[in-house]
Amino acid sequence: MRIGVRGRVECPNYLIEYIIHDPKADRTSAYPDAAYSGSTHRELAPRHIEETTNWSPEEMNITAVSALIGRLRNPRD
Repeated sequence: MRIGVRGRVECPNYLIEYIIHDPKADRTSAYPDAAYSGSTHRELAPRHIEETTNWSPEEMNITAVSALIGRLRNPRD
């Protein structure tokens, strides 16, 4: 998953990716599946996926996403 780096900070858009591992090449690659609105959770148009500047350069797994959501819900001042 990648988080949107443009737009509203309170509810960033997010991009879900799927991972494919090629055992012959011993390589793992991520491919975009769908992008969603952070505020409505509705799927965004495919053009949003193609605009790579919209997305964080780092991938996140479910553990990292859960930690981020926790920090967003309970910010420490």
